[in-house]
Amino acid sequence: RIDSVRNLPGFSDLTVDMGGYRFIETDLLPAQIVWNALKLPTACYDYNCSGGCEGPNNCYVVKDAYGVNAGYALPIETMLGQLEDCSRDRQ
Repeated sequence: RIDSVRNLPGFSDLTVDMGGYRFIETDLLPAQIVWNALKLPTACYDYNCSGGCEGPNNCYVVKDAYGVNAGYALPIETMLGQLEDCSRDRQ
């Protein structure tokens, strides 16, 4: 259900998230992976960070080093890169 599309012709700096682009702080698996394991930068989906995203909680989007939305696939791509690095180290 989630795919980040990149490198579109004429829009090389654009990332389009198909099907999902945020996570809620109470969804422990994505939240703990993004914040604790990968330590990726995030920002509140709501500009005021005032809750109310699917209840009283906050939703977050993953950001890049410049504060731009990095795409929801970035955590998966980061983990895949880490696995590839580990496999290269063991060969």
